Amino acid sequence: MRKKLTTAILLMVMIMLLFTGCGKEKSGGESTTSVNIEEVKGVQKTEEGFEMVQNNSYRYYYNQLTEEEKQIYDVIYASKEEFINNQSVVVASYGSDDGLYYYSIGNQVSRAYTACLLDNPEISMWLKIFACGMEIEQIVDENFQYVGTSYNIQIEVTEEASSYTEFSSPEETRQAVVEVETKAQEFVKGLDGLSDEEKATKIHNWILEDASYDKSVSASNIRDIYGALVRKECVCAGFAYAFKYVSDMAGLETLIITGEGVSSTFPEGGPHAWNIICLNNIWSLVDLTWDCESNPTYEEKQEEYIKNGKYVVSITYTFVGTSYSDEYLFKPLDETEQTHIPSKEFVVPNS
Repeated sequence: MRKKLTTAILLMVMIMLLFTGCGKEKSGGESTTSVNIEEVKGVQKTEEGFEMVQNNSYRYYYNQLTEEEKQIYDVIYASKEEFINNQSVVVASYGSDDGLYYYSIGNQVSRAYTACLLDNPEISMWLKIFACGMEIEQIVDENFQYVGTSYNIQIEVTEEASSYTEFSSPEETRQAVVEVETKAQEFVKGLDGLSDEEKATKIHNWILEDASYDKSVSASNIRDIYGALVRKECVCAGFAYAFKYVSDMAGLETLIITGEGVSSTFPEGGPHAWNIICLNNIWSLVDLTWDCESNPTYEEKQEEYIKNGKYVVSITYTFVGTSYSDEYLFKPLDETEQTHIPSKEFVVPNS
């Protein structure tokens, strides 16, 4: 009978507070969890095996990863419940330390997480802040004779945070996820029969209706879908995640792009996230953040009457929403080369 003596060390801490967003395969252990590929979005089982379905944007960034990074991606995607419950998740295991470079492993986890988040932005609601650590297991037999060593790379809650999210409890996280899913699904039902361009326009307008950009950059959930769709207050990441999330539901081919945004306000550029969409085999830009004007609009009502012998004019204003534009809806990519500069971490369409 084999026994294990466990030692844990911290490889690094990754605080996912980026504009972009800012497993569970354990070899040789009793707590092994396998990934059910049929549950991974964007694939379906056929007689020949597995194949992509619907559109290429569902796993666009996944397809740019190494095989090791793809395995980590799949574990992250399949571990929703574990992350909601703030449990540690083993994302990779090694039987020896031969060729085990800590920096390289940390970079693999970071790339896998980023790709998974960009392909599946709903993850922003349950995995946002985390540490990456390594658990070393010394395996011995019943006589405590050394048999071998297992190195398990895992995602875990940081010492400074009480959870992976900005919600106060797993129950609150689940409730938020259901609220977002229900709200988006109900909206998408009303898009039946529309062209892809009409669907995208309605999604753009629906997300921006009554929405505002959080200039404090400090409120809760401003970098996730919940902030964009429920609280209606977020930063560029929230808008980009929400547009991708709802577009996926509507069957549109959309990507999240991260990089630099250059404008008259920020002539030197700053971190930014936006979307691109493929319509009639042509990619164009959609930037909800730059279309969000956040200017309140009111409905004016005027009444005239006589009161106590005096002529009175009464004017009332009723708030009806915030204004938004469509200047950056379906904007040709060749017109945005100087204003929206993609990161070089991943290859993205340019036409």
